Amino acid sequence: MDMCVRGDNPVALSLSDEIEELEEAEDYSLDVDSDADDYVNDSDDEAGGINRDPRKSKYSLDKMKKIPSEITRIKAYVANEGTTQMKIQEVDERTFAEFLNCREEGIVIHDRDIEEMALSAAEGIGLENFKAGHSWIHLFKKRHNILSRKITKMIGTKTKAELKAIEESIVQFHNEMRPILATTPKNKVYNTDQSGFNLEMVSGRTLEFRGMKKVEAVSQRIQATTHSFTIQPIISVDGKLHSPLFVCFYEPAGAPKKFAEELSSFANLYCTWSKSGKLTSGHVKSWFEDVLLPLADAQSNQKSVLLVDKWGGWNQALSLEETVEKLDIHIIPPGATGRIQPLDVFFNRQFKQFYRILSDLIRRRYDGFILSTRKNLATLLSVIFHQFCAPRLVIFV
Repeated sequence: MDMCVRGDNPVALSLSDEIEELEEAEDYSLDVDSDADDYVNDSDDEAGGINRDPRKSKYSLDKMKKIPSEITRIKAYVANEGTTQMKIQEVDERTFAEFLNCREEGIVIHDRDIEEMALSAAEGIGLENFKAGHSWIHLFKKRHNILSRKITKMIGTKTKAELKAIEESIVQFHNEMRPILATTPKNKVYNTDQSGFNLEMVSGRTLEFRGMKKVEAVSQRIQATTHSFTIQPIISVDGKLHSPLFVCFYEPAGAPKKFAEELSSFANLYCTWSKSGKLTSGHVKSWFEDVLLPLADAQSNQKSVLLVDKWGGWNQALSLEETVEKLDIHIIPPGATGRIQPLDVFFNRQFKQFYRILSDLIRRRYDGFILSTRKNLATLLSVIFHQFCAPRLVIFV
């Protein structure tokens, strides 16, 4: 972009601004012959001529280009709708705008897509011979702080109307809960949610030498990395993690006779099982009767508030007469749990990450401790749960 100097301060002008200033000058037009000749040949007459002193002249450098070839060049820029550099900048802006749009829509983007976007933008503005090569793409990503990142979650497509409906449901839910939370003691407002854990948790990344194409890691039991058990913690608004922790173990062949006896020593765990390691409506009914309702009774005679996500497994337990009498249950809107459910938003992530870190440490230091066995799983869960119940870790709840 050309620069026009006003006094001591350089001010960047667009081509159209430069042409406009030239045309606004007294007796000035873009006729190269007449204006250039006027500038070169006019006398130094104080009454009406041009004073050659650029500090006094009305045709000084801040008014016009005194060289005819410069005027011709600017006219060519205007006719071509900008300089090549300006067009390259516009290609950058259009490409980045399309990148943002794709990102908003959740579309997977690679370097080849950036190349196609840039070439399409260049064609749209008439920039010939533009090539979105590796160096241009590299600089484009560097300018806009763009990197290749691993996809951590795949989600279904949602229309804008569906997303808007979810946003409205979140606002409505917040409005409904504010007066309830304002009048209910913090230790009487609970949230619960299920979280699945692999029998053996292994980190997805490891340190390795640069340039290594094949990175392998060892697990104690490969099958244990593809099967899971489920926990269901309870937290309250006052920052407490409530005991016991409900745990559903993975028992594909059914629980052995020694199941209860083997796990009876873990007082802060309520242990049950299923062939899939996942909870059913029957498990949830047991959780209500044996874990939550006794906790609600112990606090006070006032009804407790329970926030849960929308899941069909709750229905059987929610119909219990005792549940209706002692609990005021509120369902978090579908599609909003990942954004407003307390356990989903924060605690479950911290708990699972700590479990994974401790599993890595055990594999490194105590390889004889098999993480995926029933009793060792319970030991690890019990220790971690006990730590997270500590008063100093209220900030994690």
